[in-house]
Amino acid sequence: MAKSNIDEKSIDDILAALDQFEQTLNVMSAMVCTVKENMVSEFSIENHIEDIAQFNLEQTLSPQNLVH
Repeated sequence: MAKSNIDEKSIDDILAALDQFEQTLNVMSAMVCTVKENMVSEFSIENHIEDIAQFNLEQTLSPQNLVH
């Protein structure tokens, strides 16, 4: 009888550890997803700023804006 109690306790401990591990992975996955979304957003903004700068440069240097 004592052996089956130890086995049940061991199984419960293993299941509890697996549950904790699963929760940890879920939190880490959510964090990675958030970081990824932030990076994509940041790169998108940087690309947009570069496009605006390029457009402004082209407009500034276009022949119609040159003064002779």
